[in-house]
Amino acid sequence: MKAFLVLLFLTLCNISYATNYDELARSIEPQAITIGEGDHRVYAFLDPMCSKSQHFLDLIVHSEKLQEINTYYIFLYRLPKFESDALISYIYDAYDILDTMKTVMIEGYEPKLTDYQASPRALERKFRIQEIADKFQAKRRPYLLMFKQGSHYCKISEGTAPCMKRSRP
Repeated sequence: MKAFLVLLFLTLCNISYATNYDELARSIEPQAITIGEGDHRVYAFLDPMCSKSQHFLDLIVHSEKLQEINTYYIFLYRLPKFESDALISYIYDAYDILDTMKTVMIEGYEPKLTDYQASPRALERKFRIQEIADKFQAKRRPYLLMFKQGSHYCKISEGTAPCMKRSRP
């Protein structure tokens, strides 16, 4: 009986935690760089210095089909092995964030950041994204969290999916 109660408690905690994944992802949508207008939502955490993140961005930017199917919410989030904090802030400080992100990540532009000072707005945006991404325990880039339209489940790009049930359709 004790084992059953522990199992029940852990299951309820997991469902409660799972429900929060959709809410957490939606909570940072205003900070996202959005690409596409599809019915399915894909939250993508990328490091601008990560070659796999660069390849992923290149793929979605140049695929009209993917953009018709999915809406991509792109968040720049540093991998510990890269020193990309200043570059992330630089992109977030840009007048045209999407264009600057593509120029840096796809075209390989390397801005001179030695005297660069991030604005409070860019730092706040970066901090808010980091706060939520840390809750997802995203260890690799790109880290993808995918919500298919009409489904009660989500998929993630690594590990076990703690997002068993969505909170909203």
